[in-house]
Amino acid sequence: MSAGSTRITTLLLTAFIGACGSAPQDDAKFYNTIDRFPLSGISDMVERKPVLDEFQFRNIVHRVVDPYQKLAALHNARIVLRVPVEADVADDCLDAKDDDTVLRCSWESDFANADAGRSRQESSWYVGVGGGLARLPAMTPEGLALVLCHEIGHLFGGFPFIREGFTGLALPVSVDGQADYFSAQVCVRKIWAQDNNRYNLEGFTYEQMIEPAAVTQCNAIYPATPERELCYKTVFAGMSFVKALGRRSEEDPVPSVATPDLSEVGVTDNLHPMAQCRLDTFVAGALCPTVLDAALNPAAVYYDETKIPGYELAAPGGEAARDQSMASSCHENFWPQGARPRCWFSPEQTEEGGWMNEL
Repeated sequence: MSAGSTRITTLLLTAFIGACGSAPQDDAKFYNTIDRFPLSGISDMVERKPVLDEFQFRNIVHRVVDPYQKLAALHNARIVLRVPVEADVADDCLDAKDDDTVLRCSWESDFANADAGRSRQESSWYVGVGGGLARLPAMTPEGLALVLCHEIGHLFGGFPFIREGFTGLALPVSVDGQADYFSAQVCVRKIWAQDNNRYNLEGFTYEQMIEPAAVTQCNAIYPATPERELCYKTVFAGMSFVKALGRRSEEDPVPSVATPDLSEVGVTDNLHPMAQCRLDTFVAGALCPTVLDAALNPAAVYYDETKIPGYELAAPGGEAARDQSMASSCHENFWPQGARPRCWFSPEQTEEGGWMNEL
């Protein structure tokens, strides 16, 4: 990467600008998001042994990422798997390029983070995930798929985008709340559409494994059994994600579907929302009836996968971007049960500024 290149890295509680040490780029500004697990040493499933092996890890990565290659190509880009930006790996992994080596090195790393990054001026969009994340006691195959969908959501989720703190200009990656929402509303719906979503690998039904409040909510939205089962599975994945994330302290309440975060932000959260808010977002995505084919259900939200809401606009934080995003999601006037939670999302907030990397 050239000396003039920069990156934006979002942390759990801090945003900063620094020199990028990831894959070489030209003089275009390149932006990464980094999702760190766990939040602290406090996990709600520490007694559980890891269930994922390398084969499952590789399979889940490809299962989530590969279907999005065609969609990336519509934007003259391709998704490149990489060893996560901050992973501590062997010397022979530092310049890994091919998927097999990248995934071997990623799996061998104890790095418990995932990341995504891109520049609007580059054709390569990057996704990385550490093997340490897959080996966390609370992580499940469903949870890891949702983590990867979250990283895909940074690239494809669209408005609202992360805003650079000094200028207010937009960076070409979605905020974490939007990445969470996209992962549950769109991404897992896409990759699990043809699965038998009744049972997990251990033979338990997802309906058994989620809170009764979530079952009630799924049943109220979806009359058909396959749709209900996909909703149960998505909520279970969200629970796994949040449990793997952990809590900051023992005093923090354990996130629950029954205790949603009722706070309302005045400005869309530019960083990682709190754990309860993130669980609420996954549940909202699961409860948003969404189709990826406009002919399937005219009463549902149609999400046009060929477009990234707001991404092609000169003002990615403006009203037009907001309207594109609202048309692709549930909101307070259309399936409000699946609307993005106000604990991180402010639909009233728009900013007409342009893209940071086009200065």
